[in-house]
Amino acid sequence: MTNSILAQHSYAIYDMQMKSLTNSRGEDLFKVILGMDRTIIDNHIEWKQRSQTESQKAFIIGRTIADESPNPEGVFFNEKIKGGRQNVFLFGIEPSNERPVIVIHRLDQHFKALFRGPLPTLDEINQLDMAQWNDPAKRQGLCDRVRHLRALPGKELQQQIKSQTLCCIGNYALSCHTAELAYALMLVETNHKDPIEMQKFTDNHQNLFGDANVIRDALFFGATILSKDKHIRKMAAYCHIRCHDEISRPAKTN
Repeated sequence: MTNSILAQHSYAIYDMQMKSLTNSRGEDLFKVILGMDRTIIDNHIEWKQRSQTESQKAFIIGRTIADESPNPEGVFFNEKIKGGRQNVFLFGIEPSNERPVIVIHRLDQHFKALFRGPLPTLDEINQLDMAQWNDPAKRQGLCDRVRHLRALPGKELQQQIKSQTLCCIGNYALSCHTAELAYALMLVETNHKDPIEMQKFTDNHQNLFGDANVIRDALFFGATILSKDKHIRKMAAYCHIRCHDEISRPAKTN
C-alpha cells in the first residue's frame, strides 16, 4: 500500500478494545458509522441500488458476502459500484506485527487500488491462503464451544443472550460470545428439524459460522440486518435485532 493510496483511501485501525490506533483521513470510522442509521448486508441481497437510494444510511458488508461470494471482484468493483460508495463499509480482524487489530474500510473509489490486480475467485484461492481468514482449526474450536453451550437449557441460553445484547456495541469479544449463544440456541431449537445445518456443524463446513458472524457484526455495531436467510432471522430474533429484506421508504404525506 503506497503512501499516495493511504492518503486517499479512508480506513481506520483499532485495537481489540476499540482504542483508535490510526486512520488515513482523520476519520474515526467507527464513530462515523455509529452516527448513522446502519445495517449489515447479508449475501444474496441487493445492496448497490439501496446504498444509493439511502445515502444517509451506513451499509456494512457482512461476512457472508466477503467470505462466501464466488466472484468478489464482481461484488465490489463491477459497473454498479463504479466510483465506490461513501456510505458502504467493510469490517474485519486483520493481523499486525504484535496482535490482531480491527480494521474498518470505506468502499470508496480508492479501495480497489489496495489490491494487486483483480481479486481471485473463490475457486482460485488455495487452501493455505483460505486458512488465513477461515481456519478449519479455529472453526473446530468454535464448534467445541458451541457443543458445550448446546448442553445448557434453552432458557439459560435465552437469559444469557438477553443480559448481554445491549452491552455489545463496540465490544467485539462480547459480540462474539453472544452470537455463539444465539447459534447454540438455534441448534437446540431446530435440532433434527434442520438436518442440513446439523450436517454442516458435524462436518465443520467452511461456511458454518457465516450466519453467526452476521449476528456478531450487527451486535457490535448496534445495527439492523438486511437478509432473507431463515437462520439469520431466527438468531436475530433471539438478540432483538431487527432483520428486514426491504428498502425503507419515506412515510406518505397528504
